Amino acid sequence: MTTNVNHKYQLLLNEYGIEAEYIEDLGNIKKVHSNHGVVALKKSKIPYPHIKGFSDNMKFLHYKAYGFGVPIYRTKTGSHIVYDEEHDAYYLMPWLEDYVEEERNDHAFTLFKQLGELHARTVKEEEITSENVSYFIEQMKEKWKRRNEEMARYVESCEDKTYMSPFELYFCTFYQEMIRACEFAIRKLDEWQELMEEKETYRIVFTHGKPSFKHFLYNVEGHGMFINFERSSYLPPIYDLLYFFYRSCNTYPMSTDDRFQWFQTYRNHFPLREEELTLFITQLSYPEKMYNVVTQYRTNQKSKTEIKHVQALQRAYWQMKNIEYFLTSVVMYEEQKKQQEESQQE
Repeated sequence: MTTNVNHKYQLLLNEYGIEAEYIEDLGNIKKVHSNHGVVALKKSKIPYPHIKGFSDNMKFLHYKAYGFGVPIYRTKTGSHIVYDEEHDAYYLMPWLEDYVEEERNDHAFTLFKQLGELHARTVKEEEITSENVSYFIEQMKEKWKRRNEEMARYVESCEDKTYMSPFELYFCTFYQEMIRACEFAIRKLDEWQELMEEKETYRIVFTHGKPSFKHFLYNVEGHGMFINFERSSYLPPIYDLLYFFYRSCNTYPMSTDDRFQWFQTYRNHFPLREEELTLFITQLSYPEKMYNVVTQYRTNQKSKTEIKHVQALQRAYWQMKNIEYFLTSVVMYEEQKKQQEESQQE
């Protein structure tokens, strides 16, 4: 939607010395046609206490990994952020173009190449103790144990009924597969514990926070770069991967190797250590969404209809199966690689 130049937005643009000719309102993004070309004015969701951290991250990205993220323009006073009269935060950046839909796979390969290189360029080691590892594992196992017991009691209560609701019937149908996914996640967590027994450090990288297709765009030269670093932070590299693949698998059942190939592209540019890969598999394989959907049905805090709850359960099941297909490819690849390495050593 094209609008006349809103006085509020022109006041914000004045901070940059920019005069708008007209503005296209695209929700939180305003496409500004100005005397300095086309720019994007983004309304930020960053909480006020985190504004300085965001600004520091943008400085770091500019000097440590220039070209991986869209540059954030500074105001005439040197700030990355401006505020309107309602104290909402905004920042200004170049206007980037979306990818063409039929080139989705090429787009994905470019995204994961850039993500791997970003992590490789910003990696550093942090100390870790056996106490930290033990505490993390105890917390995860205790949480998963409580959830499994809760689901076991629920499925028993459903099966005791003479007539189950459609949701309860579907859940009982999916239950055994859900439990197998839980058991697999716990086994991988035990493997991770063994791998971490003698580790004294772990790796952290500059993570994007929300890597996705819509957050990877192109400049006029066709160079791809990430936008929206509002949740960027220094964390283990798998957190970016978990965010992407958890949401990528949240779709209709898809028996495709695309996700595995994207994952391999990332690893070609930033090889994961065995313990990192194991923890990634652990975290992704646990059927978190299945548990959440059942909990929402039992409490029904949002007053959904039965059919809406059934649809949510169906989507959660599809996501679980998509994750299973993807991780099966990853595990099989790792097993074949180990077999080849062992045969070469004989």
